[in-house]
Amino acid sequence: MDLSSRITEIQQKSKSLNEKKIRLQERLRSEKKKLADLIKQIKEKGYNPKELKKIKQEKEKELEESLSSVEEMLSKAEEILTEIENGDENTD
Repeated sequence: MDLSSRITEIQQKSKSLNEKKIRLQERLRSEKKKLADLIKQIKEKGYNPKELKKIKQEKEKELEESLSSVEEMLSKAEEILTEIENGDENTD
C-alpha cells in the first residue's frame, strides 16, 4: 500500500471515528436529558430520588404484609366453607 492510500485510509477512519464521537455525544446529551426529566418527575411526585431504594423497600414490605393478611383471610374463609360443606353433608 502506498503512502497516498494509507493517508486516505487514515483520513477516512478519522472521519468515521469523529462521526461516531458526535453521535455518542448526542446520545449522551439525550440520556442526560432523560435522566434530568425523570428526576424532575420523581421530585414532582414528592419523592427524593436519593431515597427511592428505601421507599421501594418500604413499599415491598407493606405489600408483603398485605399479601400475608389476604392469604390468612383466604385460609380462614376456606376453613369456614369447608365446615359449612361438611355440616350440610351431615344433615342429609
